[in-house]
Amino acid sequence: MVVQVAADGSALVRGTVAAVGTNSATINTWGGVWVIQISGASTVIPPYATSGTLAGLRVGDFVGAEGYVEQSAPNLLDASIVRDWTTSP
Repeated sequence: MVVQVAADGSALVRGTVAAVGTNSATINTWGGVWVIQISGASTVIPPYATSGTLAGLRVGDFVGAEGYVEQSAPNLLDASIVRDWTTSP
């Protein structure tokens, strides 16, 4: 599990999936829970059948996400990349 946040707001978060929505996932990691949200510009690895979504993530999967911390809410990451390490080591 990893949480790294730089002074410019860029961040790397790795942890275990607690919940999955179409465009967001809740991740349990050091220091608590993070919400990872994606957009059409986000890259999801591996690419699931429904491109640009988190449809293939499952509760319990180990994932990593890179992006920027959203300042409008605590522990919210606008992800540029989400990688499911459980299915794509």
